[in-house]
Amino acid sequence: MDQDGETIEAELTELEGVGSKIAASVRKFFGEEHNRRVVFRLIEAGVDPVEPDVEVGSSLTGRTFCITGTLSVPRRNIKERIMAAAGKVVGSVSSATSYLVVGTSPGSKLRRAQKLGVSILSEQDLDTLLSGGDAPDSGADGETENQDDGRTRFRLTPPDDVES
Repeated sequence: MDQDGETIEAELTELEGVGSKIAASVRKFFGEEHNRRVVFRLIEAGVDPVEPDVEVGSSLTGRTFCITGTLSVPRRNIKERIMAAAGKVVGSVSSATSYLVVGTSPGSKLRRAQKLGVSILSEQDLDTLLSGGDAPDSGADGETENQDDGRTRFRLTPPDDVES
């Protein structure tokens, strides 16, 4: 560190989203010789971390996704696309989940999402959402319907005892 720790900490807290706890943690991290060596070796090796280009208020800001079933592309690709649009991807369905992206053979996550009233998306629905379109409207109590493209879409409304 070229500056003293208190100066660095004060400068960090001026950044949006960085509070005193994060600033203190960064100060502590860089205060340890081993950590500084590792970071400098990474820089010397050409590692240049950059912040992803995400607009504040991106299309998926504040929305949480869970992915289930067999998909047409690797799950990691879908996860990266959601995160690039400021969405969050979780491993299990809960009442805090905004959408469940469903491939073939979805299993228990689909049943849980239906029970909780979580909106269900096909890959095509997700593509629409990622390109700035609206998520499909939820319809009546978990019915499915086949579309002209041969895909099955799940239409859900939350039960009366679940807040939406």
